[in-house]
Amino acid sequence: MISGLGQHGFGKKALALFNSMKEKGLKPDAVTFLSVISACNYSGLVDEGLALYRSMDSFGLSATPQHHCCVVDLLAKAGRVEEAYEFIQGLGEEGDFFAIWGSLLASCKTQGKQELAKLVTSKLLDIEKQYGRAGYNVLLSQVLAAEADFPE
Repeated sequence: MISGLGQHGFGKKALALFNSMKEKGLKPDAVTFLSVISACNYSGLVDEGLALYRSMDSFGLSATPQHHCCVVDLLAKAGRVEEAYEFIQGLGEEGDFFAIWGSLLASCKTQGKQELAKLVTSKLLDIEKQYGRAGYNVLLSQVLAAEADFPE
């Protein structure tokens, strides 16, 4: 229900359901946290989503790359792209996942953050070399092509 509410823009209702669940003594698991943070993302409830992410350890849960990716998307969609970059940097090796950096690169493209996109691209290319994968080259080409559209 939390996920469904979130996907349809009812982030506050998803949060209320999550809080009701906790009040009734039900312990949220990692999937529940992912759903409620995602609901915050869909509804622009950035501070609430960040607070939930930070509270996971109080429930004995460790954040997964999916949680990290959701937080990056949450921050970036709210225009806090640089903060999302700092968040990933703070993850260290835990942040070395395609989806996390790819989400940030997509937001850089959307918000015209060309210099940051170059840093993110460099990291993505390093990860691709390390794991022998490719995949963000098309997005990278779009970011670089869009650079001509943004005055320096």
